[in-house]
Amino acid sequence: SCCTPTNPSGASGLSGAWPGCAPASGLEAQHFRLPRAGVHTALETCGLADWETFRELVPHLDLFLYDIKHMDRPTEAHGRVQPADLDNLRVLFRMGKKVLIRMPLLPGLNDDPAGLEAAFAILREEAAQGADIAGAELLP
Repeated sequence: SCCTPTNPSGASGLSGAWPGCAPASGLEAQHFRLPRAGVHTALETCGLADWETFRELVPHLDLFLYDIKHMDRPTEAHGRVQPADLDNLRVLFRMGKKVLIRMPLLPGLNDDPAGLEAAFAILREEAAQGADIAGAELLP
């Protein structure tokens, strides 16, 4: 994973391979000190990590860019069914974290009306319970 300032106005983001899969590098540790300096921080993720690993990152981040690829099928990349990954998303919502949902549309995997409606139903349910959803984006 990497830590790079995303713009000169004072924002930084972690991206690349899921940063929670390995111990924090020096750059990531430096990233975690940024909020104390008034720098906005964000993490791009699909939430694929055990909660114990994920929990260590959460307090240091202002915004989560959370990719949801499907609701009911394993992915080729990790072989897990997405709802297990949604557990971390739901915990973020319960913690009051701001989350921007991103749904990359993958032909034949998640571009069908039923799959999209399943994702939107979960988001509507979470919003009704007070989740801080910054938005939802369908990505081509």
